[in-house]
Amino acid sequence: MVGHESGLLPRMGLAQVVADNTPEQRLWNDALSTASRFELLKQRAHDLSVGYRDHVESLIRAGVADGSFVCANPRISAWRVILILDGLVPMVHVLGLIAPLEIPSIVGPVVENELGMEAGSFTELGVLVAPRGAGPQCYPSRRVRHRDRSASSTAGSRSGNTSPVISRCRIRSR
Repeated sequence: MVGHESGLLPRMGLAQVVADNTPEQRLWNDALSTASRFELLKQRAHDLSVGYRDHVESLIRAGVADGSFVCANPRISAWRVILILDGLVPMVHVLGLIAPLEIPSIVGPVVENELGMEAGSFTELGVLVAPRGAGPQCYPSRRVRHRDRSASSTAGSRSGNTSPVISRCRIRSR
């Protein structure tokens, strides 16, 4: 997990969260869509979303405390940033309507406005977006495990294999 817990300044921690927009994140959107049909996945997605929100909120609170950010309600601001990021994933990685290198110019001003930053000041984001559009690799708390359907034909069975861990940042096999 990135952020102030790891010694990073809140601005850099938030920039890492925003910059980490990889093609694998579309799997998170798929998991959310699938969660409406599977109670265990729904609960896990809920828990991971709350953990992710708490992480982004903690970065914002730390930024408010050190004077980097100004906002009246860090929790609401965290949700707004997350919603922008979740909406960005299909536009970039599914539909191809936004180029990865455009992310700083689209999301940066939104974050600046939301957190009371001077326009054009969220330069950390632009630095973190790599030439191919891949952000830094991290392992945030929002991960979902999918059960392999071929492993069992019985719904809710505990036997069988699980597929890779889905994370906001990247996929890694267990």
